[in-house]
Amino acid sequence: MLGLPGLAINATAVRVPVFFGHSLAVHASFERPVNLADAGRVLQRGSGISLVDPDSTLEYPTPATLATAPDKVYVGRLRMDLTRERALNFWVVADNVRKCAAYNAVSVAHILVNRPL
Repeated sequence: MLGLPGLAINATAVRVPVFFGHSLAVHASFERPVNLADAGRVLQRGSGISLVDPDSTLEYPTPATLATAPDKVYVGRLRMDLTRERALNFWVVADNVRKCAAYNAVSVAHILVNRPL
């Protein structure tokens, strides 16, 4: 690219027309070396998280395909960051009303109601 073979580029481009839902391109750095397989296993164990396998027919989550499924956060396109050591990139989608706004408000209220005085 640009005639610079050593140029490190870490790009994510997405174009999805949606009525609701949101997406995040996450670039995460860690203090210790990170292994892609281990990161996938950790994400799969997460409560309310669904890791989309790159070999699936879905290929990666989009708000148009998966954000309509309530109460889940979908992670896909998990890969090593090509520009930084000890870093990962991944794509996240969720229903921004039900999972993120309303669900979080109810979760906080539940914690407050059940907290001992």
